[in-house]
Amino acid sequence: MTTAKRTAYKVEFFFRSKPSIIYPFLAMPSGLQQWFAEEVSVHGKEYTFTWQGSQERAELVDRKREKFVKFQWIDREGDEYLLMELIPDELTGETILAVTDFENEDEIDDAREMWATAIDQLHHIIGG
Repeated sequence: MTTAKRTAYKVEFFFRSKPSIIYPFLAMPSGLQQWFAEEVSVHGKEYTFTWQGSQERAELVDRKREKFVKFQWIDREGDEYLLMELIPDELTGETILAVTDFENEDEIDDAREMWATAIDQLHHIIGG
C-alpha cells in the first residue's frame, strides 16, 4: 500500500429522476449491486463490496433518506469515505448525484472515468 496521502475529489452527475427513485440504488445492497459493485453483502452496518474478486469493506456511518449516504472505508489509511449526495434542482426538476471519494492525485482522472462508467449503468437502470 502506498504511503502517499490520497486526495478527496468530487464528481457530479445529473438525473431526470426524483431523489426517491435514486436513493434505494445508493443505500440498499440490492440497489448498489446493480451498478456499483458485483456483489454487496451487509452485516449490521458493515458493507462488503466485491469487484472482480477483490473486496473492500466500509461502515455505513450516516444516511438520510433521499438526501445522502456516507460510508467510511475500514481498511484504508486515514479518514477516507465515500459520500453520495442527492441534490434536487427545483428549477429544472433534475437531481444532482454528487459523489465524494478519495484517490491518489495522479489517478483522479481515471477514477472520474470509472465513476462516469458506473453512473452510465445507473442511468440505464433508472431510465433517467
